[in-house]
Amino acid sequence: MKRQMRAKRGCHIIQVSNDQVSYKSVSSKIKVKQLSQLKERTVYKCWEYNIYNLPDYPRNNAVAVFFLATMHDCFYAHLHRFKIVDSPVCPLCCNSAVMKAEHLLVCSGRSQISIFSRY
Repeated sequence: MKRQMRAKRGCHIIQVSNDQVSYKSVSSKIKVKQLSQLKERTVYKCWEYNIYNLPDYPRNNAVAVFFLATMHDCFYAHLHRFKIVDSPVCPLCCNSAVMKAEHLLVCSGRSQISIFSRY
């Protein structure tokens, strides 16, 4: 009973922060943290170098290669969530793996030379 009374009184007390932080310092800390996390996540990605090697293919082929190089493709796992495709399984290989960005790097059904021919 006493604990409840103290808790109710504590809720009505205005609490002042001991250290006032400016908006600029907080936003710069958030920005630095976000950039460092982004760098950590993209350390081992190979798409940065693949974009520079795009040959002069027709536009539709170049777009397909670009999407796969940057991993912004319509993956079956994503399309399956919206019931656009029946199964999230990769149609390129036979091992019944769910088609996500991680799988596309190790997919046995895809080759670097004819990757645009699948689209």
